[in-house]
Amino acid sequence: MSVMLRPENPLPKLRLADAYFQLNLPDSAIIWYNQYLTHGNVDTALIAYKIGVCYGKMKGDIDNAIKYLEYAANLKPSTQLYWEDLGVAYGMK
Repeated sequence: MSVMLRPENPLPKLRLADAYFQLNLPDSAIIWYNQYLTHGNVDTALIAYKIGVCYGKMKGDIDNAIKYLEYAANLKPSTQLYWEDLGVAYGMK
């Protein structure tokens, strides 16, 4: 409801995406994470990482997972988790 009442507020989109993520509904999570990315001043690396996890761990789409995990790792190279999951994705290819 909040997403429709205040479309300029990005946080409900993130919360909805995270809820779908927790419910193991990756397609819906990806849609809402992408909606969240349309707002400025967001942690793009973290959201790209979460989208990569949706593709890789939840959907088994390793090629798309690698694309998003690479993007996240390159945006924040100091975040070890991004590199670890990227390495796992490469190993699964």
